[in-house]
Amino acid sequence: MTAQQQQDHTTRQHLLDRIAATRRFMVKIGSNRIVCTEKNRVHTDWLRAFVASLPSLGREFAITTSGAIAIERVLGRRPAPSTIAEKQAYAAMGQPKLYQLYQEAFQRLHKMETAQILVTKNNLVSSEGRREIVDTLGVLRQLGSTPIINENDTVATEEIKFGDNDTLSAHAACADHADTLILITDVDGLYSANPNLDPAAVHYAVIDKVEPHHIEAAGGPIGDHSRGGMETKLEAAFIAAKCGVDTFMIKGDQPDCLSNLFNGSTKCTLVRSSAFKQYFGHEGTLRQIAQRLNSSVLDSGYIACP
Repeated sequence: MTAQQQQDHTTRQHLLDRIAATRRFMVKIGSNRIVCTEKNRVHTDWLRAFVASLPSLGREFAITTSGAIAIERVLGRRPAPSTIAEKQAYAAMGQPKLYQLYQEAFQRLHKMETAQILVTKNNLVSSEGRREIVDTLGVLRQLGSTPIINENDTVATEEIKFGDNDTLSAHAACADHADTLILITDVDGLYSANPNLDPAAVHYAVIDKVEPHHIEAAGGPIGDHSRGGMETKLEAAFIAAKCGVDTFMIKGDQPDCLSNLFNGSTKCTLVRSSAFKQYFGHEGTLRQIAQRLNSSVLDSGYIACP
């Protein structure tokens, strides 16, 4: 066995060990997995097949989902919203339709109960709001109901303009006492450069320590096509890490992407919670903290300022 083969074998074993250790996970599904506004299509078949794969994993789980505004655009045959008020109105009309997709998929396939939870980040970061969400999720677990979580875009103006469900899913994973956060993306994890443009781009399978070059790579044009992109996914991993939650980034083009992750047959990126130790105890986003802690690197222009 060559040195590279040995390294690949060791990396795969680390991934399999971490997957085997997962007992409860939070999975985040972006709008582009649910709806394609360009083709006016709702990916009902993808969602049903995805939901069908969940019970066979043998773990507890919850879902953070996007897509309320997008699904209203498609099902309501509406143009792209041009104002905050229109976005909020679309969210109000689209959220019941989005939840109905999940409800029907779980009921039809598994006769499983689901529960809709609409939150803002304030609900999850304030001490009082967090206690209420933790208590609610705990009771839902006792009742055997699967939480379906989304931003309350109808009232959270700031969330629509700046929010993303990657970081919200990290807060939700902490509130649900998950041990693993799984972010479904358009790419199979984090690379050092755009793999479509750079054949020499390095794929990061396991990140044991987050370095400045990881943050720079996440901020570049190599992420998925959702509003958040790779930078918010690394930020989500940072938030989750504060609660001891590890994060996987996986490609979600196939509805059995979670099954493939859990049987070790998919390419992915695992960011260990311990990888952020050097950043704990500092205030701000991961990029802001990195800028302060790596001023000499910044002086050389290594990390691009936002």
